[in-house]
Amino acid sequence: MFDLETARKLMGDLDAILIFSPENFYYTSGFPSRLLYLMRIAGISVSIIPRESEPAVVVANHEAYVAKKESRIKDIRPYTPVGYANYDPLDVVLQILKEKKLMKGRLGIEMDFVPYRLCQRLRKFLPDVEFDDVTLIFQRLRKVKTSEEIEKLRRAVKITEKGIVRAAEVAKEGVSEREIMKEFRKVVAASDCRGWRHTMIAVGELLAGTFPSSCELRNGDLLQMDVGVDVEGYTSDLGRTFAIGKPSQKQRRIYQCLLQGQRKVVQAMKPGTKLSDIYEIGLQAVRDAGYSEFSIDNFGHSVGLSLAVEEQPLLSPTEDSALCPGMVLTAEVPYTSYQNGRHSWGVQIEDMILITEDGHEELSSLSRDLLEL
Repeated sequence: MFDLETARKLMGDLDAILIFSPENFYYTSGFPSRLLYLMRIAGISVSIIPRESEPAVVVANHEAYVAKKESRIKDIRPYTPVGYANYDPLDVVLQILKEKKLMKGRLGIEMDFVPYRLCQRLRKFLPDVEFDDVTLIFQRLRKVKTSEEIEKLRRAVKITEKGIVRAAEVAKEGVSEREIMKEFRKVVAASDCRGWRHTMIAVGELLAGTFPSSCELRNGDLLQMDVGVDVEGYTSDLGRTFAIGKPSQKQRRIYQCLLQGQRKVVQAMKPGTKLSDIYEIGLQAVRDAGYSEFSIDNFGHSVGLSLAVEEQPLLSPTEDSALCPGMVLTAEVPYTSYQNGRHSWGVQIEDMILITEDGHEELSSLSRDLLEL
């Protein structure tokens, strides 16, 4: 996954990088620190990537044995927590920095994750160090996937599709969102993955809800599924829409407009194409299909390690970077209809796309028709 030499080239004149976030700690070390993933507190586990010497990993002593077996970084430094759940490895981190002559110069940290209190402690104990943000470095590193990462995403897609199929089989009038979710999660639980990452399964006015509710399906509803699973830290993100009974003419018309836009977005995804241009292609396609007032902030996003599912870059009007081989992104067209200021029904069509040397490959293969259940 992590390419140390590429990272060092992107570091520029930074002397080292300190990694605190769960995603980037796993990305750099290969060890998914359970403590860090569960608690999401910066400093519980730390990767140290110097520009000129060997990297090191700092973990709590009860994780050190597994870290030594799983981490691609061989220098594992354990520390002993002080009291229950009081994890503070800063003394060990400072010892490593002193060994590697990194007590002055420039260090990179993830300023969008590291809290103010930890930043102040680092500045206190490292008064001769200048700190820079490395958020963009990791965005650049992680947006292009290795073959190993792509294989994990493929597995996640297959499991997710099986879950969607099973969930759709039980979806009918009188069945609740929660019951449908349970069927999806049964498939996930029986599969070779860490579990579900997100399950947005919803109808009607509860479309904005984060978790499925006890709301029961009715004839005329459109059922949205926007779901994903975790395979060794890598997340799928797929969306499909189903009609409960016969959809209305308006529902069919808007669905077809959105589907045409989504298909045009996918067709445009190839190396060298700017993401902002793809956004404009999708927007124009939906409007040309007959939905002239349609608007959206983006037509998809990168996928990978993010616990929030969405990663940079986005298929947005302001993203002028271009696609390149190895990127994996979603192509999606979420839509919500409102009546009297409340949700009434919505549509989601979302696929995962791998950018290849000469075009793209659709990793997801489920039907995109508005199927009637």
